[in-house]
Amino acid sequence: MNEMMSTTEQKLWYDGPNYTADSIVIHPESRQVLLVKRKTGEWALPGGFIDLGEEPLTAAHREVMEETGATIGGDPTLVFCGLVNDSRNTQTAWIETSAYLFTVPDLTAITGHDDAVDAGWHSLDHLPELYASHDEIVVRALDHLACRPLAESVQNPECLYHVDGGHMQYEKAIATKDHHAAFIKQLSAKYDSVQKRQ
Repeated sequence: MNEMMSTTEQKLWYDGPNYTADSIVIHPESRQVLLVKRKTGEWALPGGFIDLGEEPLTAAHREVMEETGATIGGDPTLVFCGLVNDSRNTQTAWIETSAYLFTVPDLTAITGHDDAVDAGWHSLDHLPELYASHDEIVVRALDHLACRPLAESVQNPECLYHVDGGHMQYEKAIATKDHHAAFIKQLSAKYDSVQKRQ
């Protein structure tokens, strides 16, 4: 049914999914991430509920501004979208979030605003205990960052060389970047047995 729920009874706005947006804002050079402190005393990623008709990415930008006073730009990456573990979840109402990774060139001065009593940059090597599933979301973001150089090398023909052999009929290539390598394969149309059977 999707009717408005009492926030004092269930703590969530609607039956069914309640959509939120979270931002993982990382300064790669210093290996620090932007966190906010909730009124409960828990540290968390900047984030909150998506307004009616609002796009998730717009909500992610808005929440960072409202909670820390910082404006972030760049080209974010969606690193997670779906159901999260949250103490407010029930059998009839739950939170689904869209989490975006932002990398920033500078450690902007920030302070806690709105429903954040504090905000600050924290070392990724010594994070405090994070709210709900936020630690898992940070891990996903770090995995993405670690893979980014190889992913970029796939777009560079100078980093690719094609290989022959193997029993599978794929187009095969090796991507290299900074002494790391990844095996890449994709089904080739010339070997497509489905097309041959038609």
